[in-house]
Amino acid sequence: MPARTAYAAVVLDGGRSRRMGGVDKPGLRIAGRTLRARVVAAVSDATVVVLVGPPTPEDAELPPNAVRVREDPPLGGPLAALAAALPLVDTDLVVVLAADLVEAAALPAALLAALAGDATAEAVVAVDPDGRRQWLAAAYRTSAVRRSLDALLVLDGVQDHRFGDLVDLLRVVDLPRTDVEDIDTPDDLARVRERHPE
Repeated sequence: MPARTAYAAVVLDGGRSRRMGGVDKPGLRIAGRTLRARVVAAVSDATVVVLVGPPTPEDAELPPNAVRVREDPPLGGPLAALAAALPLVDTDLVVVLAADLVEAAALPAALLAALAGDATAEAVVAVDPDGRRQWLAAAYRTSAVRRSLDALLVLDGVQDHRFGDLVDLLRVVDLPRTDVEDIDTPDDLARVRERHPE
């Protein structure tokens, strides 16, 4: 099997978690492992894994290729998080994942393969079974992300934009996936834990 193209990973590990009462969602345990650990394991072969968010007790257990940074301002949203991570990305491709994905193991390979298979694409974004683009389950060409993020910054700063505004500036290929489930509510957590008992 040929070696996978080198890539960096950005794991968005912050957020207010309003619908979960402010708990550390990525720190929730599913089948004995936190969501954060599951996502980090999914990108274990990345040249660097940049986690963006506040420090956690798990940081001491992160692999050697992982580093933590904070967005500016804190809790500034996904675009601010990506802007904080990009200076540490030195590969042509970057996989961006939310830290609360339940089944991330197969995502990076699928996203990178789809991006490699389309020379004109600047991003491959997973699409959930309901037809929604999951911008935080995607692979991007780093140069295109930098160019588009710079364009948004010139306009009026990342705080006034959604992540979708960045994606709208890219040539995107949608990739239907069934493994982009995340946890937003206590009901989501109960449903996932029922499927994945300890």
